[in-house]
Amino acid sequence: MNLFGYRNGAKVFSLEGICSLLAVLGIFLAIGFSLWYFFKKSGNEPYSKRFVATIFFGALIIESLVFLITGNYFIHYYTPVYVLIVLLIAVLLDEFPKRSIRMPRICAAVMLFAFVLSGAVTTNFLVKKPEGYATRYEGLSYSNINQVDQIKPAARYLADHGYTYGYAYYWDSSIVTELTDGKVEICAIVEPPNITYSFANTKKAFWDINYHQGKTFLLLEKDDTSWQEYPILEGGTQIYADDYYKIIEYPAPIPFERSPFSE
Repeated sequence: MNLFGYRNGAKVFSLEGICSLLAVLGIFLAIGFSLWYFFKKSGNEPYSKRFVATIFFGALIIESLVFLITGNYFIHYYTPVYVLIVLLIAVLLDEFPKRSIRMPRICAAVMLFAFVLSGAVTTNFLVKKPEGYATRYEGLSYSNINQVDQIKPAARYLADHGYTYGYAYYWDSSIVTELTDGKVEICAIVEPPNITYSFANTKKAFWDINYHQGKTFLLLEKDDTSWQEYPILEGGTQIYADDYYKIIEYPAPIPFERSPFSE
């Protein structure tokens, strides 16, 4: 329900609380309508409407079962299924096109309002980050809502001192490339259990040790000491540190191995 706007811990009568109530109502309406339309008598209605309802509910059930079996998922994995709700709303609005307002259109209006309001509130949070907001940036992104502001000085240092290629853990890697307009490329690395290239978040070109020539760097959070456990990261020199991040320089690219697909 988080994708619909549900916010755990929100006060009932706050804007987030209203979004959460609408989210619960919206998801139940979507599932209930898809079931109702699938089992109702078809009559002269086109099969396309029944197909939309069937494919949404079927995809939701199958994907949920896969997640339950594997135990490995994030909420945004449901996005390909939830986009089908747009088609469900269209079917609802078209249910009684020549009659007065009926229940299907009311349901469509409720779902549409829930999505628009949730989108507006979430966008406001992402842009302004208001104090006391119940939302926490997890699942779809990082767990620290101030990460971009905190990493900007380190990104600026790298760009100003001629560093063009380095390494960082998942959440820090793409942010620096974005903040430097692509001037600083960072290869995402993971530790599952041996530190390696991230299979799913690294350009294939980065796997070639000859992709970059010259000095490289490792960007880490200030209190992160996990890198000291890996012999492959020995021999570096710390060249930068602030209240949030530190940068370690290496004279050449680090010969990591590509991680398995199951990382």
